[in-house]
Amino acid sequence: MLLRAGGRRAVAIVAVAAGLVGGGVGLYDALTAKDRVLDDAAEELAGQFGATAEAVRTILGEAIEAGELGISISIGLYMVIAGGALGVVGGILGMRRAPQQVAAPVTASASPAVAIPDTPAAQDPSSVAMAPDPSGMPAPPPVEDEAGQPPGP
Repeated sequence: MLLRAGGRRAVAIVAVAAGLVGGGVGLYDALTAKDRVLDDAAEELAGQFGATAEAVRTILGEAIEAGELGISISIGLYMVIAGGALGVVGGILGMRRAPQQVAAPVTASASPAVAIPDTPAAQDPSSVAMAPDPSGMPAPPPVEDEAGQPPGP
């Protein structure tokens, strides 16, 4: 409905805003994933081992640095970030004005005019010289009836 009402710019602004929010949330999650997972795991494991969350977090951090434990983000989060970037780019491109359609120039390709004098011989179409076709193709033969005469008026 917005596009039909000429709201193309409004839709583009919404696309940019949505792309920034979606991509921003995805980027934030990617950058803070390690800390968030470590904090959540430390709180969960602290109750099971009877230790403090800070002590468990330290042990988990050391396990990650030693390569015994790994935290990684998967393809879905990368797709969210890429989708946000696409939304921003699409919105920016949508804000640009549509290029004005320019009509293609019309080129004249007609044959030059042939002056026909007002004489009886000029009334016979077979006696009039045909102008050459600009395409280089030979001119078609004059039309004649069964008796070999040009058609009458």
